[in-house]
Amino acid sequence: MVNIKFEDTRWVSIMTVGKSITSRKALAIPVTYLILFVSMLGVISLTYGFAITSLNSKASYINVLIARQNMYVLDDSMLSVAWSPGASRTVYMADCDGILQIQPKSKGLTLKISDGISFSDVIFNDYVGSVSYLLGASSQSFEGLYLRGDKRVIVNGNTYTTTRLHFIRGDDGRPQLVLTYRPMVIATCLRMDNGEPLNLIRVHVLSLKSSEPLEINGNIYLRIIALNVTSYSRKYILNAGVSSLTIEALIDDSRGAIQLPIVNSENGAIASLDVLIAHVKVQRVTP
Repeated sequence: MVNIKFEDTRWVSIMTVGKSITSRKALAIPVTYLILFVSMLGVISLTYGFAITSLNSKASYINVLIARQNMYVLDDSMLSVAWSPGASRTVYMADCDGILQIQPKSKGLTLKISDGISFSDVIFNDYVGSVSYLLGASSQSFEGLYLRGDKRVIVNGNTYTTTRLHFIRGDDGRPQLVLTYRPMVIATCLRMDNGEPLNLIRVHVLSLKSSEPLEINGNIYLRIIALNVTSYSRKYILNAGVSSLTIEALIDDSRGAIQLPIVNSENGAIASLDVLIAHVKVQRVTP
């Protein structure tokens, strides 16, 4: 008798397929976890980068606010003592992660008076100095923003401040907050002098040229000292046809002019010019 043994190949195939599916499932689980892990790392990295950028931006803005407040205090103190020789004040400049710069020989100012017809006279030509903060890099642009004053380099009357506190583009594109002072002119007719109107013109200039040059960061104490007020006078005899005088100011590359109405008569007029310079010294002190 011959024994014949049949093998069910279908069960073999099914068992093989089952093992293959099980192997694939076993492989898919770690791959899935790996994908999730990499994705999670990407999300964490993006979130961290965004958070750091946001924090840096906020820190930069806070430093700008601190620098602004420092300059406000400095300007208020400067104006309070400038025209009172011998007066002084000490101010505290909080650390704003910027470099404080005092530059006595900066902001060259030239003043010229003219009637547009017969004469033109230079009445001031010297440095008036500046104080500034060179701040850290910022994602925000402050260039051209005036915190006090405006872009005019000379003003007429008591209705405008002599302060110019504004942002410029500093080194490497970093914002720089600059404090300077522009001349102010006041004109009035006092009386008749031998039949000719006497027009009094006063030009006020605040100069920081006597300050100590400085470049420093951190917490700083500054003393503001009103040294003295110097002045000089000039007199101009004006023809009967002159109705106004022009005072032109040039500070670095910025130019401006104002026209002063003149009271005149058929006999002409007299213009008496007084230029007053308040010399202020800014220096670092130890608390």
